[in-house]
Amino acid sequence: MRSLKSRLISFYIALGIFIALFITLILFLTFLPNIQIWITSLLTLLTLAFGIFATIMFFNYNSQKNVNKDLIEENKYNLHRESVFYNYNTFVSKISSNWEKVNSQDGYVIAFSCLRNNGSLNNSADRASELNGVVSDYICDLFAENKPDYKDYIYCYNRGTFIISAICNENRLNSLIAEIESNIYRIAKENDFRLYIQPYFGVYARKAYDTRQIHEMIACASLSREIAERNFETIVMFNNSMLENKAKEEIEEISNAIDRQEFVVYYQAKYCLTTKRFNSSEALVRWNSPEHGLVSPMKFIDKAENGGLIHKIDMFVFEQVCKDLNESKRKGRRLLPVSVNFSLYEFYGQNFIDDIINTMEKYNIPPSLIQLEITEGTTGVNTFLSIAIIKKIREYGIKVLMDDFGVGYSNFNNLKNMPFDAIKIDKSFIDNIVEDEKSRQIVKFMIEFIKETGMEAIAEGVDNQNQVDILKRFRLDTIQGFFYSRPIPYNEYEALLANNNFEKKGLKI
Repeated sequence: MRSLKSRLISFYIALGIFIALFITLILFLTFLPNIQIWITSLLTLLTLAFGIFATIMFFNYNSQKNVNKDLIEENKYNLHRESVFYNYNTFVSKISSNWEKVNSQDGYVIAFSCLRNNGSLNNSADRASELNGVVSDYICDLFAENKPDYKDYIYCYNRGTFIISAICNENRLNSLIAEIESNIYRIAKENDFRLYIQPYFGVYARKAYDTRQIHEMIACASLSREIAERNFETIVMFNNSMLENKAKEEIEEISNAIDRQEFVVYYQAKYCLTTKRFNSSEALVRWNSPEHGLVSPMKFIDKAENGGLIHKIDMFVFEQVCKDLNESKRKGRRLLPVSVNFSLYEFYGQNFIDDIINTMEKYNIPPSLIQLEITEGTTGVNTFLSIAIIKKIREYGIKVLMDDFGVGYSNFNNLKNMPFDAIKIDKSFIDNIVEDEKSRQIVKFMIEFIKETGMEAIAEGVDNQNQVDILKRFRLDTIQGFFYSRPIPYNEYEALLANNNFEKKGLKI
């Protein structure tokens, strides 16, 4: 890795060459005045060229300095080292430029970790970080700049895994892995790391002009490393069947989680700025996995859709909402409408509306307590059919909300024709309204348009008081976000509705 020191040395060498050239030209100009004009022009051009060069070097230096500062802070935490050992993002950037130079050559992406399961038997996280730190020092020394055999090797550390890009043949690959493996054991022994040391290596063979993206290659190497660990093999080479098997395993894991009732429903309250009261909430699914912990839907919804499991998850969430509302009604608790998300596959399903109505009747839930959320992408598939389905749902007294407005297929003209009850402005538009005037004006226009068409305007992802103040000035109807409530289990949601500071008089809102 090229250091700041080496960059500065290069700069000073270039500066010295220029000064020497400048002095030579002055002497030449003094003794040969008849070519003064030619020399003056050349000198001017050289001065201009050096000025551009010096400016570029200066900005590169400052840019690299900031990058190195961030790397040092990150490595102090991850590796217990004040080093500029590459992180994932820097690695990807470096590997891109390097492969452009050697695009006609084959190579490898290697992923390995020092510890089984990226951890240790005695859960000594600090000692594990220290081990990785010492190994990072070894890797830096192994691929030092002054070793010409390793000029096409790039490396990084990311979440307990070392990743190496190597332009070499298969024999060199095997000897490199053997060398790293033996030195990891040596390092552990010399430093008395009482950890479960067991390196596993996953390798992706990059062919010339490979069509896979760099992120995909790294993911494939990491997947191979996981399989190596699972099968107690030191080295596993990636093949495409691994991805198919991985997808099958993930779908099976989700299916088993459904059967074991590992999915849970959280609630996020929505606050009305006009009435200064909570007026509804959104039901959000989470996977409470014994292995992975509480998993966000972003990690499993797409996989569930691809595996044909989304119907079970969607209907589980809806039925759980009806159960919770029924229980609160039985206890005489405060009841507010709850909105439930449904996927594109559900919305156009043959029995979608019948399933919704039957479930509500099963738990004796009035339509006024249920709202359905669908995304822009759902209505964009078939506008005519979408309008017919939404109208039929509303005929039962159920409100329909458009979720994530502005992200996908936004079309204000089409929106006029869609019979929604409310539009939810996506969080990405709200994030910058405090600092950015353009963002404020866009959100203001959205709110005005939504209200002009007779629909409720809801803002998602509102996290602080400044955002609330701005949205209040814009006459927004309802706010959803961490400022008023994070997604919480239903018993905590009931407690929030029973006693909270936001609905008390005198609080600044």
